Amino acid sequence: MKHAYAVLFLLMLLASCGKQHQAESLVKDFMKENMSQPDQMRGANFRKLDSTYVITDSLIQVFHATANQSGRYKANISYAAGEATKPLMITRVSYKWNDAEVSDTYYLDAALTRVVAVKCN
Repeated sequence: MKHAYAVLFLLMLLASCGKQHQAESLVKDFMKENMSQPDQMRGANFRKLDSTYVITDSLIQVFHATANQSGRYKANISYAAGEATKPLMITRVSYKWNDAEVSDTYYLDAALTRVVAVKCN
């Protein structure tokens, strides 16, 4: 019986590592495509992937506007169309931007196929 628990734990661990990797890859691609100067970003460190139900559509619109005004991202980013499925997956990435320590919080759809919003912290 202990062996079955160990196998189950290992499978769950591998599945969560796969989701973390998928989320990080999605965010890195988004950053390369949408940062105003992607060559100024150095040393991205990701926090553990989590989920949230509390982000509303109006808050997502605020995050879009803030990212447009941040200077780190291009103006008028084209986010993927469609309604965001709940829960949203959330990860924070810390990095150096023009020698300053900054961080952004990324909100991804539940299937980890698109970035719904980025919040510049």
